Amino acid sequence: MRRATDMSFQFQRCANPEIGEFAYEMPPMPYGVSYSLQTLISAYTSAVISGPDQAADECFEAIANFEAKDIPDTIAKLLIRIHYDHSGLDDDRLVLCSTAERHTAILVMEPLLTDLYRQMPATWADQLRVCRSALLAEREYDQRFWRPAYDAHNAGGPKLPDAIEAEMERLQHIRCDAEDLLIAMPAPSLTEFAIKYLIAFSCGRDLNGWHDHLCDEARRLVGIDMPKDADELTALLANLDWSVAA
Repeated sequence: MRRATDMSFQFQRCANPEIGEFAYEMPPMPYGVSYSLQTLISAYTSAVISGPDQAADECFEAIANFEAKDIPDTIAKLLIRIHYDHSGLDDDRLVLCSTAERHTAILVMEPLLTDLYRQMPATWADQLRVCRSALLAEREYDQRFWRPAYDAHNAGGPKLPDAIEAEMERLQHIRCDAEDLLIAMPAPSLTEFAIKYLIAFSCGRDLNGWHDHLCDEARRLVGIDMPKDADELTALLANLDWSVAA
């Protein structure tokens, strides 16, 4: 996939010419895909690699029936749909494999994917603004409507209205989705990484689902190359710059 300055989307020809004349690389999933959908996509990938075909069909059906939460989910579902229609493998990698008669069905999806990607924040600063706006909207509603109604109920007043409760939950979901997208977006530097860490773990928060992601990103930012088969002690040693103590 290539996203130029105008955010255009293009499928790239498969790097392995043996796959076929009309084979394309499977684009990576966008950042911010829901954890539940990521799990389904991993199951689909494993089923395509290992078989049988029925297992891949069942996994795809689960993805097709998954209710997308946002644009990243929608893009991910569309990419898997394209692969399902043009299924191919290069060793253990998904690729898009088509024919002279059918490959245009892949290429005609480029404008739609371009439109979808344009709706995603393009930079860290863009997503930070989205996250801040969501937080401000939630705080304003909390202070003006939810908190007074909640306090009145605790003081012996009427039950918290369902409409106020529902709107508060809606704003919370928007804010949580914005936070997830921000944490999923690669941090340009350790400063942005620190912001992500504070979002996940400060003020009594404990977003453990992001723990491994943040550890991997910390290693990337400080240039640590972690062996894939590292045990705990090897991993801990790799996390430290022993040249300082040598």
